[in-house]
Amino acid sequence: AVCVAVGACCFDDGHCKEVTRSQCDTVGGEYRGDATRCATTICPPPPPPPPVTGACCVGAACQIATAETCASSGGAFFGADVSCDDVSCVTEPRPGACCLSSGECTFVVESACSSNGGTFRGQDAPCASADCPPPPTGACCLPSAINCEVTTRQRCTELSGGYQGDETTCEPSPCVPQSGACCLGGKGGVECYIKTQADCEDSLGGYYAGDGTTCSVENCGGPPLGACCLWYDGSSYCSLTVQAECEQLSGEYFGDWTSCAGVECAPPPGIGACCLPGGTQAVCVPMSGGSCLKFGGVFFGPGSQCDMARCGIIDLWETAEYDFHADAPFPRNRYRVYPPGGGGQPSPLSDGQDDPELVFDAPGDGIVRVVGEPVNIGWAARDDGDDARIWILLEPAIGLPGDSIIVRSAVSENDANDRSASIDTSGLTPGEYLLIGVIANGRTMNIVRGPSIHIGSPGETSGAEMGGR
Repeated sequence: AVCVAVGACCFDDGHCKEVTRSQCDTVGGEYRGDATRCATTICPPPPPPPPVTGACCVGAACQIATAETCASSGGAFFGADVSCDDVSCVTEPRPGACCLSSGECTFVVESACSSNGGTFRGQDAPCASADCPPPPTGACCLPSAINCEVTTRQRCTELSGGYQGDETTCEPSPCVPQSGACCLGGKGGVECYIKTQADCEDSLGGYYAGDGTTCSVENCGGPPLGACCLWYDGSSYCSLTVQAECEQLSGEYFGDWTSCAGVECAPPPGIGACCLPGGTQAVCVPMSGGSCLKFGGVFFGPGSQCDMARCGIIDLWETAEYDFHADAPFPRNRYRVYPPGGGGQPSPLSDGQDDPELVFDAPGDGIVRVVGEPVNIGWAARDDGDDARIWILLEPAIGLPGDSIIVRSAVSENDANDRSASIDTSGLTPGEYLLIGVIANGRTMNIVRGPSIHIGSPGETSGAEMGGR
């Protein structure tokens, strides 16, 4: 017999099935490799559903549009999924107040009101005087399985509860033992809701874990699914995912066994505080992260406010403040931040100014070294008063362990024999690092952003120094 390898295949609708590569390619799926399993494969969720549309009469013409688009065009919306073949725009019905079973009032035509089970109050009748009756209430069994709350059917659904019927009460509680955990297989995991046994098995086709049971891995298996807010193409939507997948997609996870019914996703992230260089004092301007980087600024993250940003000093790793090592006791909010020399080449030192100056002339920006290989650095400095001191620090990127590494501390600017150093990288964690120079003469302190250095893992290829000695 010929053994044909199978593996996990991700379909467009987000579900996973173990098939051969050719079978996966035939249906347009994404094959994740031979011997991969769906149980350990995270498939991307499907895109959000298209907007709900229906027939819209604008004058005597009918078009398919959303209710909002129809209203903005001055048209009459006939309801979701209603086609133009089912309506007549010759005699336009006028909308009026429609009382829905939820207690809400909508301003629609009579046919749309009836299709949604509402009570039409008459053409041109305003919602302000419609006097819609409040929605009926009943007992709702919450996911904890032992808590009962009297609320509306809609609110009970939002809480992932089991609605026991209109005018039912919680005294005595109908939730124990008449409802329990209802487990449903979902995309990449397990959904769970508190339902009656009939609702679970007959209506949903789920597994009923027993009266009084709760949503848990012990009762339903796993992994548990939960509500996850994701951002796609400028909009936000909620999808049921496992926590790891939600975090991998940079979403907001609301907890195991939660439902999207009661979740309102925040709008996509965007504008935040941006510190732009402005002479000796940076200026804070609200803008997007992309625009901030385009203008050479430091972005503090979506939603950050300018009154929260400390632009007196620009953190060289794009955070709100810069903390020096204890051996370099520099006060904050008094520093000028200078960019490195263009292309890693030495920046010329100018004459006739009081401020001390420091430039790096080696290595070039973006140099690559493997852990264990030394990094040779060099610098030049000047100070009119000949009393400046120099500190050279190697700063790890955010997320790397360890503090600032002091390469040189309080070196005299006049010491021409101490203008270079070799950094031992054998104890460093692979990642991005940044050379920082500080020169101070008791009157002025300047910070110089040096070249970036990539420390690679064993096996990576080292890059030659640019502009080195």
